[in-house]
Amino acid sequence: VYPYNDGMQSRTAPRILIVDDNPPYRHLVAAWLRLAGYHINEAADGEHALVELERQTPIQPVDLILLDLQMEPMGGLNFMERLQGTPFAAIPVVLI
Repeated sequence: VYPYNDGMQSRTAPRILIVDDNPPYRHLVAAWLRLAGYHINEAADGEHALVELERQTPIQPVDLILLDLQMEPMGGLNFMERLQGTPFAAIPVVLI
């Protein structure tokens, strides 16, 4: 997933979903990525991330998920298991 600072008019910035239960860390990562030109969605845990994914539209799909493993009530591994067999299973996931 490449940032949007390449000057191409027809290309939209990639959308990244950050899933982490530590708000200061999540907000810091989101701020850095916004400065780099990415669109950011945030979720506090796996349950909220599933809701965010359901809210996405074909016009603004999530291109990448940055996922914390240790969260409550739904951690990263449970979230990844829930993604299997859904339309979202093809979205790349980076564990943080």
